[in-house]
Amino acid sequence: MTGVSSKYLRGVTLIELLVSISVFSIFITVDSQLLASALQYHQQALEKVELLSQISYGLDFMDRSLRMAQKDYNGRCITQNFNYENYNGSSTVRFIDYQGKCCEFSSQDVSQDGKTFKVLMVRKSSTDAATQLGDYLALTPIGLSVNSLVFSLNGQGQLDDLQPSVSIALKIRGRLTPPLETKIQTTISKRELDVPY
Repeated sequence: MTGVSSKYLRGVTLIELLVSISVFSIFITVDSQLLASALQYHQQALEKVELLSQISYGLDFMDRSLRMAQKDYNGRCITQNFNYENYNGSSTVRFIDYQGKCCEFSSQDVSQDGKTFKVLMVRKSSTDAATQLGDYLALTPIGLSVNSLVFSLNGQGQLDDLQPSVSIALKIRGRLTPPLETKIQTTISKRELDVPY
């Protein structure tokens, strides 16, 4: 070979080739793990956004209803002269809504595709009597599960000097595996002042 310098004819040794392939493989492995982690965090963030947006409707609905509750003067829905009352423990609250109808919030089991979910529900009567309570209507979609729902009542009776309020604490679980769980707590006080009659 004439006219070509020997420095341009030099090749790559097998060891150099193996080292470069190993370094490249390490970079590819680390990058793919970082990408998989980023996708998992993104999916969890989207799940949290869905949980919060789906439960916000139910919380807003309960907030408006509980804030405008009326005192039950005749005792047909709850105890006479009470504003709110727990029914079946602290996981259900009953009251007279702003339209003068008996209303109840609770969580109920709903089955879909062989799975059971707890769904935030409301039911209303056509009158102010608890005996006329109608069917349950869902406030949260099936697929999300309200694992824990607690209504803590304060000042609901006539003989205390406290403004009536309801504290709501709930845990809602998403659709991912493993499921993401979010805890939410809020307190709602009655709009009108509670004065004895």
